[in-house]
This record gives sequence, structure tokens and C-alpha cells, in this order.
Amino acid sequence: MPAQTPTITTFQPPPSSTSCPEPSAKCLACMATTATDNIPAICRNRGRPEEPCGIYRISHVYWQDALQIIDPDDSLAQDYGRCVVDDQCAERIVRSYVQRYGGKDCSGDGRIECQDHVRLHMRGPGGCHRQEPLGSLAERRLEKCLKYSGIT
Repeated sequence: MPAQTPTITTFQPPPSSTSCPEPSAKCLACMATTATDNIPAICRNRGRPEEPCGIYRISHVYWQDALQIIDPDDSLAQDYGRCVVDDQCAERIVRSYVQRYGGKDCSGDGRIECQDHVRLHMRGPGGCHRQEPLGSLAERRLEKCLKYSGIT
């Protein structure tokens, strides 16, 4: 009987129980509002990796990080240029990124809430850990959206 070649994959299915609360639909809306005011950023490639684009301003590196726990059979998610401009696919990427790096209190208030998810999304895990502030425009958008949505 011939020996079977092992299959190696980087796909890591999400754990069945996670300590990181998943962003709600309202929180995802605030992420898009904070990032782009819900106006899709146009994808441009000027001889370098794609600039952040779509309503969430997803960068190529962010997308690659999120792919670590995205189902490899999700063909749309595997295509950066098509996925980040498709709102539902981009949402799957954002949810996966938050799941991968979430569970962090980016604001230092002892709770993990929507604003922490937004800060993680905008600043990455390092910026979250350092509690880097958002720019003034993004901060105003976030505060207005959280207040309007009635979420924290």
C-alpha cells in the first residue's frame, strides 16, 4: 500500500467557543462609517500591494491575516480585489480579523466593546495594544455612530 502524502493547510477553523465577542451588525456598520463614512475606497495598485479599499478600507496585509481562519473553499474571499469591494465578503474578512486578533481592550476601560473592535480594525493589534488614537475625523465618526446606534 503506497504511503499517503500529508496535506498541509494554514486554514484554522474558528474555535467552538471564543472569549472575544463577535462584532454585531451595528458595530460592523460603525466600522465602515469610521473607516470610510460608508463610501467605498477605490482599489488602486500603483506598482505596490493594493492600497486599502472597500467600505472597510481593507489592506492586502489585513486580508492575508484574516484568511488564516477563512474557509479555503470560500473562493470570493480568496480573491483580494473582488472580496474587499463586495460588502458581504468584506464583512467576513473583518469578522475573521476581529476573531483572530480580538479579545483585546483597545480603549483601556476594562471592557471589550464595539469601540475596541473598531480600534483593532483601524489600528491593528499593535496599535490596539499601544492604545493609539484614531485620527480626529475617524474619532468623530466613531463617536457619532456609537451614539446614533445606541451601542458601546
